[in-house]
Amino acid sequence: MKKSILTVREMVEMAMLVAVAILLDLDFLKITINANGGSISLTLLPLLILSFRHGPLKGFIAAGVVYGFITCLLDGHGFATFPLDYLLGYGSVGIAGFFKNLAFNKNPDDPIRVRNYVFLTLAVVSSVVLTLGFWTLSGMVYWDVPFWGSVVYNSVILISGAIVLIVLYFIYYPLVMINKRFPLPRIR
Repeated sequence: MKKSILTVREMVEMAMLVAVAILLDLDFLKITINANGGSISLTLLPLLILSFRHGPLKGFIAAGVVYGFITCLLDGHGFATFPLDYLLGYGSVGIAGFFKNLAFNKNPDDPIRVRNYVFLTLAVVSSVVLTLGFWTLSGMVYWDVPFWGSVVYNSVILISGAIVLIVLYFIYYPLVMINKRFPLPRIR
């Protein structure tokens, strides 16, 4: 019998984290900064946790394809902006999955060290900067905004990323315990 790339447990966990991200993107749970979008929210938190738990490819699929598609429909901007704003913008959160083994010890009995927090920080910063890059490019291509204007407009993601990083620092130990208690199966 052929093994599946995604187990049912993984699909359910990914769906729950995407659903939490969608809930955190609701109007009454975020602070809207700009009239045409741009808000401070904790949406990145479940998407980053998803990438840390499942790796970069599954993180890209769940954050970029699934979450990006649903958010594109809910935002109502049309599918013209989907590739850069949603697919690649939110999909770039999956890059945090590359830091999974560096930010979280392979052996759950190893003590938590400063290097774990350094790699956690690098994972969040790289995801946020890549998202900012795709959103800036989208502003230049689709909305005809100059480079620096697009960077300033989309820099709200930097504030959200900083808030999410602080929250991740506080919930790091529970995440380590979740990884220890509920390890993901190895697919060969």
